[in-house]
Parts: sequence; C-alpha cells; structure tokens
Amino acid sequence: MNEESDEKRMLDLIRAGDATGFDLMVESYGPMLYRYAVRMCGDVTEAEDTLQDTFLTAQEKIGQFRGEGRLRNWLFRIAGNSCLQKHRSRQGQKAELRLDDVLPAAEGLINQEPSKWQLKPDEQMLSAELSEKLERAIARVPPTNRSVLILRDVEGLNTRETAEALEITEETVKVRLHRARAYVRNLLKDYFEED
Repeated sequence: MNEESDEKRMLDLIRAGDATGFDLMVESYGPMLYRYAVRMCGDVTEAEDTLQDTFLTAQEKIGQFRGEGRLRNWLFRIAGNSCLQKHRSRQGQKAELRLDDVLPAAEGLINQEPSKWQLKPDEQMLSAELSEKLERAIARVPPTNRSVLILRDVEGLNTRETAEALEITEETVKVRLHRARAYVRNLLKDYFEED
C-alpha cells in the first residue's frame, strides 16, 4: 500500500465514524507534525499544544477536507497556522530553540551522518557543535520562511506539496526557501570561516 491509499483508508474510516481511522491518522502523522511544530514554535510545550490543537481541529473540521490535496499537507497547514498564531501572540518575547529540546525529535533528520562509534572524538565534537549551531540558526529564521525550510529540507515535501500545505504558490515557496537557506548560510558563515 502507498501513502495515498493509506490516507484514503483513514479518511473512509473517519468519515464512517470509526475511531480507528483517527487513531491511524495520529499514529501516521503525529511524529512528523511534532517535529515540525518544535521547529516552528521554538518551544516543546508549545509544540505539544500545537500537536493537540492540530488533531482537535482536524477532528472537528474533517468534513471540510475535500480531498483535493494530501491529508498530510492539510495537517501541516493546520499545525503551521497554530504555530504562527502562537508566535504572533508572544511577539516581542525572545524565544530560542535549544538543541536539548529537539534532540529526540531531530534525531537523524538534519544530519545524516555515520553513527557515533565511527567518528573520531574531535569529529564527534564538531558534529555536535554544528548540529547545535544549525538548530539555532533554523530557529532564528523568520517564521514564514522557516515553515518552508522545515517542510522542504527537513520533512522532505516537494515544492508543490509545500505550497499546498501552506496555501501559497510554488513560486512563493521557492523564494521563501531561497531566503531561508541564505539566512541560515549567513548565520553559519563565521562558523565555517573559523575552520
């Protein structure tokens, strides 16, 4: 079975009033939505609230999902809107994403690297340091551009899927992704010039 047929099965079960459909949706999409929310909200507690809000909203409004796009993308849109609302409500407060907050969620996502036992001690230290700097840089990207960066470069959505999830054009996705990558590159340039 592929992901699209799994989504159709979930939706059929949910629309038939079978709770296992909703359970399948939470099981299938919960981890990726949580990773997205942690990076978007910049706070584990807000990410947990966002995840809960996302599934409550999905449960309430599943009848509004017309099936023109992917269920996964619709859920990303709900989660992203929830994080942006939280960001707007706390605007003015400085929030920083700490590596300790996201390590379980980020494990193996940003750095596809050899296992720790294969790295020399100095390489392990540099790898951990780079991961920390990268997480901090991503957290500093403005939220509208950060959402595109996370969906494309971390979650692996393509341009069309990202545009659908965020309800923006594909051209806007490309522009925001370019800006986000440039922002991160600029923040990390001093780190790489030190080496």
